[in-house]
Amino acid sequence: MALHADISASRPRERAGPSAAAIALAGVAFVFLVLARSPGLTAHVSVGFTFNEMLVRLLQGRFDLTASTIGNEAFQHGGRTYAYFGVFCALLRLPLMALGGIRTTDVTVLSIATASSVSLMFRIACAVTVFRTDRAEVLAPIHRTLIVMALAFGGETVQFLRPSVFQEVVSWGDALAAGFVFVALRVVLGLATNRTRAYAAMATFAGLALLCRFSFGLGLSAALGLMLAADVLQSRPVGSLGGAVRRAAPATAILTLALCAVGAVNYGRWGDPFLFIPLREQAFAVAAFPDRLARVQQLGEFNLARIPFALQYYFAPIWELQRPDGTLLFQAHQLKYFDVVELPPGSLLLSDPLICLLAVGGVVALVRGPSLVAQPWQARAALLGLAIPALVMLGAIALTFRYRMEFYPALDFAAWIGLNAFIRRGRPLGQRAAPMLSGILAVGLLVAGMSRVAYAVTPFGSLTDMDAPHGWTSLYWSQGGAEVKPAGHMMPNGARLPFKAQLANDGPAEF
Repeated sequence: MALHADISASRPRERAGPSAAAIALAGVAFVFLVLARSPGLTAHVSVGFTFNEMLVRLLQGRFDLTASTIGNEAFQHGGRTYAYFGVFCALLRLPLMALGGIRTTDVTVLSIATASSVSLMFRIACAVTVFRTDRAEVLAPIHRTLIVMALAFGGETVQFLRPSVFQEVVSWGDALAAGFVFVALRVVLGLATNRTRAYAAMATFAGLALLCRFSFGLGLSAALGLMLAADVLQSRPVGSLGGAVRRAAPATAILTLALCAVGAVNYGRWGDPFLFIPLREQAFAVAAFPDRLARVQQLGEFNLARIPFALQYYFAPIWELQRPDGTLLFQAHQLKYFDVVELPPGSLLLSDPLICLLAVGGVVALVRGPSLVAQPWQARAALLGLAIPALVMLGAIALTFRYRMEFYPALDFAAWIGLNAFIRRGRPLGQRAAPMLSGILAVGLLVAGMSRVAYAVTPFGSLTDMDAPHGWTSLYWSQGGAEVKPAGHMMPNGARLPFKAQLANDGPAEF
């Protein structure tokens, strides 16, 4: 209801409301059209029945899966097979239980389309929320339209539309984070009339994210916890500490319940409530990539030494440049520190230039002009927590295209703070603003579209493991990647190991 109100409530003079609503619907239609055409909303994808079986087993009080269902992603623990994914996407399949299609219908693609649409709607609601603030007349209708178009057809919406179970999990993490950011933005701008309910809503988003993808959940939970702490600390000097505690109580209870649920799932799988992904027990990966265990033991699953390489991977990718002998520019470093460094190359600065530009303005505003928001300390706290998923990815043992989504919670929140700060300063945009915004929008849409095409045809896995005798760009000139075959796993010393046969997972569920 709040989302609909924020999109439609700005219908008066500037007509930003109808434009935003129309563009939002066009964005949703585009998402569904792209995935409906290729491969189809109910097409079967590899290990696509994982969450179907996970739901069936959960309802039986079990956490293990059939090996043929999870395929190469299986984790072997105590003689049973498990998946490391959270249970959120399994719970989304409850309607299939009622409809009787749980064993025959793969809804992975439909789920990705829905998640992308939910994220899109929340982000446009954030923009319209800022459009409705005081002094918003500094933005002409054309400026608002261009901003909303960047949200509807930019990188966060378009470039990740690849059918896979992995993408489904990350897409829903992004959607839940977008809902959290929407509510958090209303709180820090002083628009939330009932902060108790707002905190509870944020706790719900954070709790569901914990059950979906822990990195997202960790960031949302940390952001909420820091915001609640800021509320308590600000309330104490003015004698309203009790009110702050009461406001935080329902959110704390919700988040505690979610943490207990996550702990129960982890315990049911691994016998340890604090263990999420036991990499040592991923049977196929350990056998196919024997350097993984040594890398984990020596450098850990998270290491700050990985951050410099990861920064250029996500923002200024030069890692894929090849020397005359065919080796990658930083190949030795890459093989030492990372399990996977995945194509296609991409940059958040190019796929989402407007959001990144506004985000820089938001960070500057929170440092130099905190009075531009109603709750500056809570805004800073939220941004600090929302940056955690990005930090986790920067230090992680694997770099993949889809992990870019972990950067958006912080980028989006900072962008809305930046847009609000610009509006609050009351400096109208000049005549050159529309062409400039149009140029920025064009760059973002073009790069996002190209990235989506490239991501859709790129084989999962590290570039060093692919056979690309004519360079990695040959992948995109061949027939959908058909000419690029695995070359064998490259070890840190440059030797290659032949890949082991993969477990087939192409038919109906066998559970």
